[in-house]
Amino acid sequence: MTSVGTQHQFTIDLPAPWAREMMDGLLAAPFSPYRSDAELERLWEHAKRCVEDFPDEVRSELIRFGSRLSGRGALLLRGLPIADATLGPTPADWTVEALAKRTWETETFLLAVASVLGEVFAFARQHDGNVVQNVVPISADAYTQKGTGSKVFLQWHTEDAYDRLRADFVALLCVRSDPSAKTAIVDADQVPVTPEHRKILMQPRFHIGVDPASGGSGRPEDGPMLPILGEDADGNLTIRLDTDQVCAVAGDIGAAEALEAFRRDIPSAARYLTLAAGDLLILDNYRTLHARTAYSPRFDGTDRWLQRVSITKDLQKSAEVRTRRLRVVDLDASLLG
Repeated sequence: MTSVGTQHQFTIDLPAPWAREMMDGLLAAPFSPYRSDAELERLWEHAKRCVEDFPDEVRSELIRFGSRLSGRGALLLRGLPIADATLGPTPADWTVEALAKRTWETETFLLAVASVLGEVFAFARQHDGNVVQNVVPISADAYTQKGTGSKVFLQWHTEDAYDRLRADFVALLCVRSDPSAKTAIVDADQVPVTPEHRKILMQPRFHIGVDPASGGSGRPEDGPMLPILGEDADGNLTIRLDTDQVCAVAGDIGAAEALEAFRRDIPSAARYLTLAAGDLLILDNYRTLHARTAYSPRFDGTDRWLQRVSITKDLQKSAEVRTRRLRVVDLDASLLG
C-alpha cells in the first residue's frame, strides 16, 4: 500500500490483492440498497462487517479523517477493481428503474467506507430518498446546475448549503469514468481572504438559495439569511456556500464586495482530479467546496457514473423530521438555517 499526503488532501492506493479479494467475494451480498429500507439495513450491517477486513492503514486513516483530526478536507481511496463488463450500461437517469446493474459490490464498498465516518442518510426531496444515489448525465439536464448536468461548469458548492441538517461528509465512488470530466476541490482555509472580508463573511449578511434539484426556486433572494464562513469547536474554518445561488442582502455593499472577492479567488486555491473507475473521494462538507468541469456525454450507455452517499456524524439530530423512513428526512420538513 502506498499513500501520498498533503495537509489538505490524502491519497491511499488500496493494496491490489486485498481489493481484488473484496470485489471477488467479501463484498458480495444478496441485499439491494434500492428495493426497500429493510433490505438496505441488512446491506448496511453487512457493509459494517466488511470493515473488519480493511487494512489497518485504511481503517485508521478513515477514522482520523472522520474525527477531523487530520486537518484535511478530502480523502481519496484509489484502486477498487471494478469490472466494467459486469456493470451493464450507465443508467439513462438516476431512478432505480433505469438501473440494469444487479450486483451490489460497489454500493457495499461505498457503505462500508461511510460506516467508519458516521451514518448514511438522505433527503426525500432528492433522488426519491435513495440513500445510495446514482449520479449520471441526463440529456434534459445538460445545461443545468445539477449533478446530472454536463455541458456547463458545475459551480463551487457545499452540498445543501442552506440546510441545517446538511451532511458532514459526502462520499463519491466512480463506477465508470470520463477522462474529460474533472472534479475540482477547494479547502475553505486555502482561499485568500482579507481579515475584513473574513469578518463580514462570518456574519448572516447573505442569502443562500435552495437549488432546483431540491425543489427550490434556485433564486438566492428566496433563501435564508446565513453566514458563509464559520468556525467549529476547535477553531477550524467552516464554509456553507453555493456560488450559483448566493447573494448579499439587498443594499449591503460591504457584504457584496466581500462575497465577490471570495468568489473570485476560489479558483486560485483549486485542485483538479480526474476520477478513475474504482476511485472513492470523500469530502468534508463543512470544510471543502467542490465543483465539476463541463464535459460531453455520449448517452450511449458508457458515460460517467458516480455513486454518492451523504454521511452525518449525528443521525439523532434529524430524528424529529424522519417520521416516515429510518434514514430519510421527510419531504415536507423545513430545514432552512
